[in-house]
This record gives sequence, C-alpha cells and structure tokens, in this order.
Amino acid sequence: MTVILLVTGYFPDVTMFLIIVTIITSIITARSLKIGILHAGTTLAPIPLIKILFANTSHVLSITINQHSVNAAFNPYQFENWLLPLLIMTVAVPIIRLICDIVTFFFTQIPIREAMHEYSLSRILAMALADLIAIVWIPEILQFANIGSDTATVLSVFMLALIAYSLLLMTADTMSRLARSRSALKCIANVSDALPLPNQVPEETVVRRINRGLAHMRCFVSDANNLDKRGYSYRYSAPISTGSRQYYLAMERSILNRPFMSTDETILLTCGGVLANRCA
Repeated sequence: MTVILLVTGYFPDVTMFLIIVTIITSIITARSLKIGILHAGTTLAPIPLIKILFANTSHVLSITINQHSVNAAFNPYQFENWLLPLLIMTVAVPIIRLICDIVTFFFTQIPIREAMHEYSLSRILAMALADLIAIVWIPEILQFANIGSDTATVLSVFMLALIAYSLLLMTADTMSRLARSRSALKCIANVSDALPLPNQVPEETVVRRINRGLAHMRCFVSDANNLDKRGYSYRYSAPISTGSRQYYLAMERSILNRPFMSTDETILLTCGGVLANRCA
C-alpha cells in the first residue's frame, strides 16, 4: 500500500491518516498499549526507506515503458532506477522489520532467542520470491500492454497491477488460514470421535488423532514444557496430572514451516482439557 501511494503521488496527502490507522489497528490487536505502539513503530519503520527509494518513480516509469525501450526487463536505465530500488526494498524491508522486532522483544522482556523461533523461514522466503517475481514482471506487463508513455496512464495501470498483486497475496494468505482452521476443527473432531478414551495411555490416542489432522507439524506427549531443540519451536497445553505423573501435550514445528496460529492453541486447549477432565 505504501508503494502504491508513493508511486501515484498520494502519499503526502494520507501520511497522517496511514500512521493513525496503523497505530490504532496495532493497539487493538496487541495485548497492551506499549506492545501495540511498538508494533506500530515496527510496521511504519520501513516507510522512510521506501520513500527514498521511490522518490522519482513516476518519472522512471514513464521512461521505462516508452516505445523506444527494447527488452525493458534488462534495460540498464530501468534496472538502475526501477528494478534495483525494488530489489533493495525486497531485501531491506524484512531486515528492518527483524531489527525492530528484536528491539520490541528487548523492551517487552521477551527472550530474543525464544522469540526468534517464531519466525517461519519458508514463509519469509516465499514472500521474498513473490516480490521478486513482481519486480521482474510488472514492468514487462506494462510494456506488453503498449499503453504509451503518458505518465497518468502508466501510473494508473501500475497501481492496478500492484493492487491485483496485493489482493492475490491476501487471498493466498486467507485461504491458508482457512485451511489451518479446518485442520484444527478436524483434529478436535478426531479426538471427539475417540471418546470415551481408553483406560490405558489415553494421551497416545489423543496424540495420534491430532496428528491425523495436522500437516507440517507434530503433536506429542512431553514431560516438560521447556524444550529447546535447535531449529524448532514449541507450543504446550496446560499441565495434565494423573496423580503420579504430570505431562503436557506439545506441538512442534521446524523453522521451515508456518508460524503457530491461534487455531493451534485451540487444539492444545481443547484436547488438553479432554485429558485433564478424564484424569480429574
């Protein structure tokens, strides 16, 4: 959205509105006012860099697709003034966000090593790859459309292309979240179908049923809730006591898999509660 506003020249008119909306939405979704403000700062931090990189984008775009440009994707002028800034932005923005997140972890007294486990390397790489594809192909699409060198037309078409690209990413993310929610419901339904649980090792039955509905994660029984295997992160249920033993339901994901979501917490809460009530 920031790139769209900068390219079309509307950013100065809505800067304050954008900042206010970002702060409000960050505070609403955060656990506290301080964390919300820190999250808002993390979101807004890359804007100065983007603004510097795209200061002359309108002029560059009008030259990029004029009818005298040949093979625009490899045109030296376009690469220096258009593709290179986009490439820098693609690499620099996640780094800036990561630095801001580390500062946020420090001020909120969250262990940085533990918090870093929450990052999904596969998700970050996939988003970077998608941005790189857009970097290469959006100018090509503009040239293929043969819309001339009129600045207003170029900006309009480019804005529509970026909006379509953003909507595509939002759709993919939404569908992924819906699929995760469906998996959570499937796990809970699998455990419900197994009721009443057997007298012997009921936790193993619950674990098998959960894993049947999960993808790219593993649920297991753990005697501790502080596992620290390199390259993995964990979520735990509330402690479950059987009299002589206390254990936890644990979920494990590697750094290459998706981050944990609230639906994963729901699985642990619900299925852990089933085991705890049985043992009560």
